[in-house]
Amino acid sequence: MLFLLNCSPAFEEDFKSIKSMDTLSTTYPPHYPGTPEMVRSRDVWFSDGNIIIEAENMSFRVYGQLVAAKSTVLADILSFPHYTVDGVPVVRLLDADEDLAALLKAILDSNFFMPPPSPTHLSTVLAVLRLSHKYDVRYLCRRALLHLGAIYPSTLAEFLAVPPTIHITYPEPTLAGHLEALKAAMDVDAQWLLPTIHYTIACAPLRQIIVLGAPWSALPEQRRNLILMSHSWRLDRCHKVHAFALRGVPDTGCADPLGCARSFSHCATTLLGLIARDQPVDPLRFWDEAGIAKYESVRCAACRLGMRGGERGRRRKMSGPGCRGGLSALHGPSY
Repeated sequence: MLFLLNCSPAFEEDFKSIKSMDTLSTTYPPHYPGTPEMVRSRDVWFSDGNIIIEAENMSFRVYGQLVAAKSTVLADILSFPHYTVDGVPVVRLLDADEDLAALLKAILDSNFFMPPPSPTHLSTVLAVLRLSHKYDVRYLCRRALLHLGAIYPSTLAEFLAVPPTIHITYPEPTLAGHLEALKAAMDVDAQWLLPTIHYTIACAPLRQIIVLGAPWSALPEQRRNLILMSHSWRLDRCHKVHAFALRGVPDTGCADPLGCARSFSHCATTLLGLIARDQPVDPLRFWDEAGIAKYESVRCAACRLGMRGGERGRRRKMSGPGCRGGLSALHGPSY
C-alpha cells in the first residue's frame, strides 16, 4: 500500500496487524471464543450510514465519504473493508473504543469539539489528539494542541495568565491528568508543551506523583527520572523565589523593627515547613498580587521598597532564559 509511506509508525503497526487477520475474506464478523460481542455506539450510529467501523468492542455506523473527506489515511482504509454485515461493509481498527468514538464525533458533529475556550474534557482532547495525529486529521490535531496550549503555554507571561478555573475538565486526581497529557504530548512530539507540563507535575508532592500507577508507569524511565529531577529543582526554587521576602530587617530606616522581624520570622518558618513537608507549592504563582499585598500589610514602608521588583526578577530567573522566554531551561536546549 503506497499510502503507508506517509503514515505514523503506530498506524503502520495497526495496519499490519489487521492485514494479517484471516478475516479479510469472510462475509460476517468473527467473534472468537472469549471475545465480547460488538456493541453499537449510542452516539455514533447512523442507521443510513454506508460503512461500519469497529474498534475494540464497539462498532460505529457512519457516512464513509464524510470521514474520508477529512483524512486521506482513513479514506484508503475505508476503501478496503474486511467483511460485511447485512450488506454493509465493515472495517476493523485497533484503537480504543473511547478514542475512536471521540474522533468520529469530532469529525461528524461540528459542535462536539470546538476550539478553546469551549468547555471539553481532557479525555476527549487526548483521544482526538492521539487519533487525529495517527490518521492525519490535521485540523483536529491542531485544535487539540490549541486546547492543551491554553493550559500549558510556552511563555512565562501566558503561564501566569492561565486562570484558576480552566475550560478543560480533568479527571481525579488532577495530577493523573497532567501525566496523561505529558504522555500524549510526547507521543505526537509536541515538545513546546513539555516544559510547562513538567513544571506543573513537579509542583505536586513526590509522594503523590509516584503512586499514580498506570499514568506514572506508562512513561519511559528516562522521562520519570526527569520528573524526579524537576521536583527536586522546584523545591530548590521555592527558597530562591522567596528570597525577597526573607530579607532581614534593615539596620536603618525601618519604622517597626519588632513587627517586621516577626513577619520575617513567620515567613521563614512557613517556607521551611512547606519545603520540609514537600507541600504542593507553585513557586511562580505563590506570590500573586493578593499574596504580595498581604505580606506588604505587615511590613513597614521602608522594608517594602523594591519588594515587587525583586519578586518579578526572581520569577524571570526561575523560569529560565530558554526557548521563547518560557520554562524550558531545566529541560535543555532541544526544547
